[in-house]
Amino acid sequence: MKLLGDIWLAVAVFWTCASCAPTPTAVVNGSVSDVWRNGHCTDAAYLHVENATRDEAVVVTDSRGVSRELFRQKDGAVLYAAQCGGALFVVSAAAEKLVPHDPSTGGKLALSADGGQTWRELPIPSRHGALGAECLDARTAYVWTDDEVLFTDDAGASWTPRRVPGKWEIEPRPRIAPDGSLWLLRDRVSDTPLVVRVDRGRGRREWRITTGIYATRLAVAGDGRVWLGGPSRSTKDRRIQVAEWMPGDPRPTVRFELGGSFIEALELGRDGVGALLWKVDEETLFDAPVYYASSGRSGQEWRVRRMDGNTYTQGCLSDGKIWHVNRRGELYLLPR
Repeated sequence: MKLLGDIWLAVAVFWTCASCAPTPTAVVNGSVSDVWRNGHCTDAAYLHVENATRDEAVVVTDSRGVSRELFRQKDGAVLYAAQCGGALFVVSAAAEKLVPHDPSTGGKLALSADGGQTWRELPIPSRHGALGAECLDARTAYVWTDDEVLFTDDAGASWTPRRVPGKWEIEPRPRIAPDGSLWLLRDRVSDTPLVVRVDRGRGRREWRITTGIYATRLAVAGDGRVWLGGPSRSTKDRRIQVAEWMPGDPRPTVRFELGGSFIEALELGRDGVGALLWKVDEETLFDAPVYYASSGRSGQEWRVRRMDGNTYTQGCLSDGKIWHVNRRGELYLLPR
């Protein structure tokens, strides 16, 4: 009974509605594989990357489906884009700068303070190129490279660097916590992944944790709880798990699991925890169904719904909305 109390997995409630499939809000340009990279979204709009042959653009789409291009990288790639009000931080690189497995690979950081009308490059004091950026406001941002997190509170006039242990696995998706600190996952595929917290320019803490999850996503609550999501390490079956962890605890507690193989988004909304995931197997690699799982703030009871008309691609969860692009490039905006 204690095991059941420690790992309380709720019975998911499923529902489908074939006759009430939603209507796409818009059709997104670009290839299916690259139509979205590290999307940032609010209830009113979402920021994403679209590609066109050899160029990539940062585009914002509002809830009516109206899109506007904000930034374009010629003959290269946009690695990351973040928005805080009218301020935009974009990391991009020319094609020759994108060297696989080279720790010095990366891009340059650009800032727009007027919603994408004008741009200026922000040099960063690092031997490696920038891999991404997150912002707190128009003047305050974090930038990360292969082995550092740099912080500025004066729009790039000065930077405070912090070395970070471990290494990135797959794609880095650090997260801003409610207190303004940056949280990141390192050594993700090891048996003891590393959770790192960088507190503006004040310092750094890290924790080695033992988990049965290949954690690919994390979200941080205002009370310090950390939510981790990813596929189970078990080789017996493919299951996505979401676990709750408090810094200092030896291991996370699994709160939810569902058959599947990839979790696209894990977010804390006004009503609790939400996860967007795919159920992928060899037969449904490009037509995998998409599910949205949600729970209250306690994470104890979960509901799951299949998103009709949507298949394997990418998505984003805002405070109260689900943004999702299917493999046909159709954008759906649904309530959480």
